Amino acid sequence: IIGYQPYADQVHNVFINRARQLDIPLSIAGQDWGLDGVPQPNLQGVHQHWNAAMAVEIMRHLPGVTLPDLSALRHVDWPGRMQAVPHLGPDIWYDGGHNEGGANALAAICQDWKAQEPETPVNIILAMGSDKDPNEFLLPFLPFIDSVHVMGLQGGRHPQTAQELSDKITVIRSKTIEISDIKGLDGRTLLCGSLY
Repeated sequence: IIGYQPYADQVHNVFINRARQLDIPLSIAGQDWGLDGVPQPNLQGVHQHWNAAMAVEIMRHLPGVTLPDLSALRHVDWPGRMQAVPHLGPDIWYDGGHNEGGANALAAICQDWKAQEPETPVNIILAMGSDKDPNEFLLPFLPFIDSVHVMGLQGGRHPQTAQELSDKITVIRSKTIEISDIKGLDGRTLLCGSLY
């Protein structure tokens, strides 16, 4: 069972050919199954809807497994995944996304924000391990954000200061920020770049 892939045209033939070689059935998102009949989870982003639909498709193929009441998806809570941070402000969100897939999913959410309220600024606050490329991560966001602020990352295997991270960013001007200053930002703010 192959879930939704943003680069499906580049990878599907590998799966299709291997499944034929092994003579096993293959079920592909968007071709053999989709979002119909699966409620949107209580999580931000269409990627979470596809993830839930894939879990349902897997359960449909497991012997002896009965599908649960899918309406429970409307009550899913996943801390660290588009989690509201109300104690910092009314429209501040945190997501642990830190790789290319996470950046694309989060940029799609920022795109939706901009489409809904074009005049409302969208801010990114980035904290990221020194082993990650902040420019690659930020590229999908560029058409939809108004500012990038950086914070130091003290935990994890690859900590770095805010200034070290800021010095690496060349695709957009960034400013360092302290957690106490987040409340002063106008508009919507997304903290991301690390699970730490």
